[in-house]
Amino acid sequence: GNTSYERLRIQANGAFYIKSPTSSTGDQPGEIQWWNENGAGVMAKIGVYRENSTNAPSGLKFYTTENVDTSANNGQGSITERFFINSQGKFYKGGNQFYPLINYYEANLSGSVDNSQTGSFSDVKTIVSGYQPKKVGSRLVVHHAVQTWNGSASLGTADAYARIIVANGSGWQQKWINMRLLGNFAYDERYSHRTEHAMFSFVTAATSIDMKFQAYNGSATTTINYYHTGEQNLIQIYEYDIT
Repeated sequence: GNTSYERLRIQANGAFYIKSPTSSTGDQPGEIQWWNENGAGVMAKIGVYRENSTNAPSGLKFYTTENVDTSANNGQGSITERFFINSQGKFYKGGNQFYPLINYYEANLSGSVDNSQTGSFSDVKTIVSGYQPKKVGSRLVVHHAVQTWNGSASLGTADAYARIIVANGSGWQQKWINMRLLGNFAYDERYSHRTEHAMFSFVTAATSIDMKFQAYNGSATTTINYYHTGEQNLIQIYEYDIT
């Protein structure tokens, strides 16, 4: 037109500026596009998405295409949004938010740990000591498998429970409890093993986290061996950034 507007600037120090010509929300002009060799359509592009006119909160959108030779998207081809980072740093793929895995912890715990105390929960084994999360406010998802073995007991008096408690900034808190283990474990049955697989999760509230197993035995003097011999002694922690 008759009026010129600044759109692009390269500073003397090499800083590169693309100036948006609009304050409205949505995709902003000034995106970077890679066209194919004959100008039929855009192969890929990066654009700025403005979320609000006030304060100009904005994110980055990344696009790719499967076919440039179409008239879709005003002649740009089948260009499609694949990945979006919003103004808060959250990630979206195909319009759906996802939570990146930022830390992984795995340990094989070994050794028979007996607990014959009855009538109350008691400590059996520390399974994680001083886990250091990447971020406060992350969600930890804990998977574990434990192999149990019970000593002989009378029917109905061998009820036993197990739980994991977590020190997460406000004292020890119960996070998981398994099914009851009960029955007559005398003779051949006492050598039967059962493997429990469980999962629990929580949001980190401290920078150092401990976890330990506790056991509860009923009126009988029943021995429970957590992490008995074998390969079912694995604990895995997945830390996801949900902030």
